[in-house]
Amino acid sequence: MSPIADNEHQEFGGDLREAIKNAVVEARPLARCFQGTNVSDRADDWFRNFRIPDVAIFLPGNQAIDRGSHWQGGPDFAVEILSRGDRAIKKPRFYASVGVRELLFVVRKPWRLELRKRDGEGWATPIVSSLDDPQSIRGEVLGVTLRLVPGPRRPRVEASRDDGRVWLA
Repeated sequence: MSPIADNEHQEFGGDLREAIKNAVVEARPLARCFQGTNVSDRADDWFRNFRIPDVAIFLPGNQAIDRGSHWQGGPDFAVEILSRGDRAIKKPRFYASVGVRELLFVVRKPWRLELRKRDGEGWATPIVSSLDDPQSIRGEVLGVTLRLVPGPRRPRVEASRDDGRVWLA
C-alpha cells in the first residue's frame, strides 16, 4: 500500500473540498462531495482499474453507481492535487472514460490551477490560473468560478458563485 500524500496535500484537499462543497451544495442540495473516493470503470474487481481523486463531486442525475466500496463511473467534477512525482497528470484518459465532465489539476510547484473541460472523447486545452496570472476560471459543471490567490503560508483557491459569495481553500 502506498502512503498518503504529504500533510500540506491532505490539508489543502480538505480545505478545497469544503470550499467547493459550500459553493455547490447550497444550490444543489443532493450533490455529494468527497475528499478521496474510489472511482472505477467496473462493478467487480474494481481494484484492478481505479483512481482516487482528491476531491470528487457527484451532482444529481449523475449516472455513476455507488457500489459502497467504490463508484462505478466518475464524478461530474474531479480534482487532482499534484505532489512531487505524482502520476496524476497521466489520469485524464481514465477520467474521460468514466464520464468526468471537468477535471481540475492543482499544481503545487509552481502553484497553478489547470481546469480541463471535456471535448468529445478527450479534453480541451486547459484554462490556467496562477499567481502571476490570477485569471478566474469558470467551472460550468459546478457553476463556480475558481482562481488562485496569495495566502499566508501557501496560495489559496478562491471559489465564488454568481451571487458574490466567496469561499477560500
